[in-house]
Amino acid sequence: MVHRIGKLVCIPLIWCLCAGNCVAAQPRDRGGQTGPVHSLSVLVGRPTQSTAAVSVLSQNMGEAYVEFGTTRESLKQRTELRGVSAGVPTEFELTGLREDSEVFYQVQVRSIGRGAAGAGYVGQGVHSLRTRRRAGSSFCFAVQGDSHPERPGRKNAEEQNIRTLSNVTADRPDFSILKGDAFSNCIPSKSFQGTLS
Repeated sequence: MVHRIGKLVCIPLIWCLCAGNCVAAQPRDRGGQTGPVHSLSVLVGRPTQSTAAVSVLSQNMGEAYVEFGTTRESLKQRTELRGVSAGVPTEFELTGLREDSEVFYQVQVRSIGRGAAGAGYVGQGVHSLRTRRRAGSSFCFAVQGDSHPERPGRKNAEEQNIRTLSNVTADRPDFSILKGDAFSNCIPSKSFQGTLS
């Protein structure tokens, strides 16, 4: 469900969710395997008028940095290079951003250790975030809850979830709240995973 708000209003609960600590995926035990389901998970949090945090969770040990800029084609700024431990979130702070602006970013990662000799940095695709909007400006947010993607055919209406998340994606909300079991221990079906990408 997506709600449009004409003017910025003070919603303390939602502000706490968005302005608090960066949400980061945590390692999960899946039969002795730790780390994210995918080889790399990236979450953005704590947007202010001039900063945002990018949290990276990798299955592999390596190094990473985030490049960012004001257009998709021109990612001229860069965070510091940091070591990434398998299954442990690593946070990068994007600074010097403009208020109420779209910022494009891409995580660059390089695996180190066994089987990674000579491997260069690999971009993880260009994505965007928005810094905090000016007071009084319009914004859009989405709330979706308890989808149970790990239970197709039982507690999950997969077609409805795909349609809902496709609508949310098309609306390009400033932030989304996924409530309940949207990030569960089990792996959702391939078509549902594609909607989350």
